[in-house]
Amino acid sequence: MIKRNQQLTTGALMRYLCGNTSEKAILQVVDIKVIEKIKNDDTSIFTKCYHLILSDGKHTFSPCMLDTKVNKLIEMNFLKENSIIRIDCVIVN
Repeated sequence: MIKRNQQLTTGALMRYLCGNTSEKAILQVVDIKVIEKIKNDDTSIFTKCYHLILSDGKHTFSPCMLDTKVNKLIEMNFLKENSIIRIDCVIVN
C-alpha cells in the first residue's frame, strides 16, 4: 500500500530507459487510454489493452503499456488517473 504523502521517485523514468529496470519506483499515473482490443492469434480471443502516461515528478513518459494480467485494476477502479503507484516490474523495449 502506498502512503498518502509518499514522494515520487524523481528521475526513475530516465533510469528505466537507461537500463536500470530493477528499481521499485513510486510514480504517478497522469493519464490512462484504452487502445484497440488486441487479437490473440492462437485463440481468437480479443484482449483490451491500456496505455498509461506516467510521471516521476521530473519526467513524463508515454506510452507505458499495462500488462493485460492486471487490467482488472483499471476495470475495478483501483487504478485511475492521478493514482500514485509502485512499479515492481519493468520491461523496456
